[in-house]
Amino acid sequence: MDQAGIDRAREAAVWFRCHGPALVLYARQWVDGHAAEDLVQDVLMRTLAAGSAPRDPRAWLFRAVRNAATGAHRSRSRRARRERAAAAAEWFEPSQADGLDAQRAREGLLQLDERAREAVVLHVWCGLTFEQAGGVMGCSAATALRRFRDGIGALREMIEPDRNATGARVSGTIGGQR
Repeated sequence: MDQAGIDRAREAAVWFRCHGPALVLYARQWVDGHAAEDLVQDVLMRTLAAGSAPRDPRAWLFRAVRNAATGAHRSRSRRARRERAAAAAEWFEPSQADGLDAQRAREGLLQLDERAREAVVLHVWCGLTFEQAGGVMGCSAATALRRFRDGIGALREMIEPDRNATGARVSGTIGGQR
């Protein structure tokens, strides 16, 4: 780092010592705890990268923190809306759900561990072979198949626990597997 960079780093450290707690408090209107601290630090780092100090650094920092915090808040709100919409979306089409309680199957999928769920979704809904699914998940085809079988087995137990408890075969099929 050259002398100008060292001077800017020192200036940012001074700004943070002087204004950091107030900036973090201000940012907490829109973001929580550590996220507010991270946001303030990011603003200070961007200020450093800009190379020249604003005319009124204190006012500028508050404005920059406000802009960043409200942007983060909007982004989090949009993500939450998308996640709610995705959770409410239908996972099964009528032809896929023959013999299944679609709601129980959806709830079961959500309860599977992430790896098993990913294997089931990639194979059943996306139509990928186990070799392709393994490539997507970063594992071998055998591991993808094992995760799929584990997931399907767990789904069967969740969807039709009474039948599995007696040892009877599940009447419907999940992913073409019995």
